[in-house]
Amino acid sequence: MSRKILVFAVLLVTVLGVFGWMGAGTSGAAQLAAFEYSGKAFLNSGFPCALPKICKGDFTGKATGGGVNGAAFKCVPGCVIDSFGYTYSEPSGKCVNNAPLAPLGTANGIITLHPKTGPAIPANFNWTRVGLTAVVLLSNPTGVSVALFKPPTSCKPTTAAIYGVSVLA
Repeated sequence: MSRKILVFAVLLVTVLGVFGWMGAGTSGAAQLAAFEYSGKAFLNSGFPCALPKICKGDFTGKATGGGVNGAAFKCVPGCVIDSFGYTYSEPSGKCVNNAPLAPLGTANGIITLHPKTGPAIPANFNWTRVGLTAVVLLSNPTGVSVALFKPPTSCKPTTAAIYGVSVLA
């Protein structure tokens, strides 16, 4: 699966570059960074957790990737990626075969990448999950990510395994 994620990241960088969605650095060249990641989200407030209740969680994982065109970023062979105290909303759904089917979910907070070279890179994130897939928008730095969730094995999960790719500009 790791090879497929890396191929997807390369394709995503190419598409974003072709359409000019990347910001220019001081030299006029786009400063890009791409990485794949996997980790575990901890649903500290439980599941389901719907608004107006404020639900908090933590995420910790590993990332592999790096920067191009002058971006000071290196996570080879791997580095830590984490988010502590993010908020989430996972409205209740049906339970089928001991697995929850919550069709939609949202989360937001700050996620931090701790590269092997250079300073930590914190970014604001907002995601919208549909089923087992989330589209994640990043800001400061700007970026996008696509994440996949491993299906839970109980109707009251407290953790979730996540795999994804990200591109930063």
